[in-house]
Amino acid sequence: MAKRLIVYTAATGSRFHRGQNPHLPFTIDEVIEDIQGCYDAGSRYYHYHSLTDDGRHISLPDKYEAIGNWVAQNLPDMRLSFATSRGGQVNNQVMEFLNRQYGVPLKGSNINNIPDEQFLAAELVRAGCLTLPSGALPYACTTMTGAEIRMAKENETGNAGYIDPRGTSRVQLGFEYITRLAAARGVVGEVEMTTYTTNGKRGIEKEERDFDSLGPTAPASSFKVLMDLVKKDMVGSPLSIVLLPGFSDGLPLKSLFIHKAIDDAAAILTELRKRGGDGWITLGGVITPNKYEEPLEERHLTAQNLNPARQKILKIALDRPEVSATRVGMEDAPWWRNSDGSIEPKSNTFYVQKTVTRIRELGGEIITDPKEMDAIIGRGNRAQDPILNGGSLGELSARIRGELQTVRGA
Repeated sequence: MAKRLIVYTAATGSRFHRGQNPHLPFTIDEVIEDIQGCYDAGSRYYHYHSLTDDGRHISLPDKYEAIGNWVAQNLPDMRLSFATSRGGQVNNQVMEFLNRQYGVPLKGSNINNIPDEQFLAAELVRAGCLTLPSGALPYACTTMTGAEIRMAKENETGNAGYIDPRGTSRVQLGFEYITRLAAARGVVGEVEMTTYTTNGKRGIEKEERDFDSLGPTAPASSFKVLMDLVKKDMVGSPLSIVLLPGFSDGLPLKSLFIHKAIDDAAAILTELRKRGGDGWITLGGVITPNKYEEPLEERHLTAQNLNPARQKILKIALDRPEVSATRVGMEDAPWWRNSDGSIEPKSNTFYVQKTVTRIRELGGEIITDPKEMDAIIGRGNRAQDPILNGGSLGELSARIRGELQTVRGA
């Protein structure tokens, strides 16, 4: 029987703008058109970072709500995943909130030094997609990113103090708050794995010489961070693990590392299942022209160097039974330049169409049936949402903050 994959679309991300690709979808109408096109082409999972109409990435609950409502009413089989990054303009948005609400100075303030109550209130600003009415909530929310995992690295003594809720780590406190809030509202937690080592490129060169030092038990491994979180019952279920080789030097787009990442993600899910949980693995690949460099003159992507990389990712996804979905889209491969200077792609639909064609050429098939989707990734547990059942967001948030403070003070 042919291997079957969910096609996961990562729409825009938070880093790219129309000076790089004029076709990026920013407005609500553009995003809705993009979702419809991807759905028609065979995608059943759409990952979206809220962007202003001019492309700035900040947390926009109103935009999340409009898109969530539209999908619920028009494409109920499409699973939405919402995300808000920590960097750049979102940081400015958070600091403006803290200044307005608590008088925290805009300049010279260290978020690690403010009271827990203020920090967690700011986290709720960032995770605005979890404040929506029940009918507009996404299926999943990115609860922890590769950057946060890198920040929560192993300390020198080999202890897992950074994932101890009694510790002082702001990264961990924020992660556990958002994880608990998502679980309470029936939203699946999604973790993006973008690195192995915390030592960057030099660390990877070392790991290639001593490959066994990687993995979910390695001191410098971000997979160990996630494994330890699971062992401490601090990760919700089901858990979506998204592997993104190519995002950083810490997890290169090489077959050796991709297979190792799948092995270690599968070990994490095995541990989660021992504890009564479940989850699945999505394999993507970040193939950007210049990473963060500007402008686009020198190094750029073409169809000739994009296609072999995508082919490698798809072949591995089809060969490995542990992988349930493959991720494509303009967040991970935002543009390439044609010989006439024009910029492609014009939509995420293009990537979905090409991906579906290649999957079938490689002997696989795509998953579009809702029952088959349910069997693999479930539907969350929206019925348990306290807000749906007459509660309020303020009460829920206060209860979770109280739980965290009790544990931290224990």
